[in-house]
Amino acid sequence: MLVEVIPLHTSYRDAGFTYRVPDELVERVRIGSLVEVPISRRTDDGIVASMQKERDFPWSVRDIIAVFSDSPLCSAATIDAIRTVSSRYFIPIHRVLALFVPASIVSRTKKRGYAISDPSQSSELRPWGESLFFCESAEVMDTRLRAWIADENTITIFPNEALLDAIADSAGTLPETVWIVRDADLRRRRARVYTDIASKKFSSILTTRRGIFLPLDPFSRIRYIEDALAGYYTALRREYDFFEISRILAASHRLSLDIYSTAARIQTVYRALASGTFSTISHTD
Repeated sequence: MLVEVIPLHTSYRDAGFTYRVPDELVERVRIGSLVEVPISRRTDDGIVASMQKERDFPWSVRDIIAVFSDSPLCSAATIDAIRTVSSRYFIPIHRVLALFVPASIVSRTKKRGYAISDPSQSSELRPWGESLFFCESAEVMDTRLRAWIADENTITIFPNEALLDAIADSAGTLPETVWIVRDADLRRRRARVYTDIASKKFSSILTTRRGIFLPLDPFSRIRYIEDALAGYYTALRREYDFFEISRILAASHRLSLDIYSTAARIQTVYRALASGTFSTISHTD
């Protein structure tokens, strides 16, 4: 069996490299598996991006060296999104992969193991689509968010922690199934965040733009709060458009994407006018 592997530290454009799977490892390899592969005169860890039947090549194909976990680190839907982001932004695919599979997750998997939600649950059966809502004012937005804060199987993406904290504080005591994931959590204990999401300890996640790279397989809806005036900056270079990445992820995972905006970007306004599919929310609704 042959597999395409995206190494964690090098890649060629928006694709990985082809390797052969030794017979003794075939049963353990799946899409999303963390493996060790040879690259030139060194080795590197990588993620299995696709699998294919054995076929002849005009050059020799090297074998993967080891499989670190029987369970995948990311789903096929996530890998599809990674390919799309890499191609759209002309960024080597291993750099995009690092956003979704950080070094802390790789280290934890090699030491103690890690698994996402059951990848056998196909996302193709999920109803999905994109809805755009323009809120009349910030007060209307706040009222709606407080009412929906505990919706199940939903990840809500805020433009910054200031708005996230304001909504959480005004909502009072949150249910145990709701988890606020702050930027500090993603910097200092990201592996713990990933494993808790994978184990489905929480049915609703409230987070900032950084959280868009969390595992989305347990969820059925992304609620994206857009604010062109938020002035949100992160350690990531501004070569990524978080709104577009949210749309790519929603399409690949077949999630419902609800966009709420009080101060829409010009691109969002153009999209709404072109499609004609948007709604407005006022105090009287």
